[in-house]
Amino acid sequence: MKYVCGLSKRYHHSNVLQALGITGSNTLLNEYNNSLFTRIFQNGSPTRNLCVYFIDLFVTQNILIPGTLVNRIVDKGSSLVSLIFPGCTNSIQASSAADGLVDSLRFMLYNANYIKLWSNEYLFG
Repeated sequence: MKYVCGLSKRYHHSNVLQALGITGSNTLLNEYNNSLFTRIFQNGSPTRNLCVYFIDLFVTQNILIPGTLVNRIVDKGSSLVSLIFPGCTNSIQASSAADGLVDSLRFMLYNANYIKLWSNEYLFG
């Protein structure tokens, strides 16, 4: 995708990626961790019992075991309660604020003239 837009393969500008609708790897990994944690708590298993033990350590003694799923979820700021009980949501979801730069980049990158070398959109990109 970066090659099509005329960017270097080492170009990691978040506004351009956001304008193209490409999620970052950190966001994707957070979603996978959250999904795994929710699925663990849907069934009774030894893994669930281990996660309950790690949550108990965190809540009662403020101890997080490095490398565990609970540690990754807490470090990324996700709510353990909302992941354990996905149907019960009382919190207000934060909406992403409109970003003028991202909107402008999205308009330019999705424009049909952007791939034409002689167009103003390509020259400004």
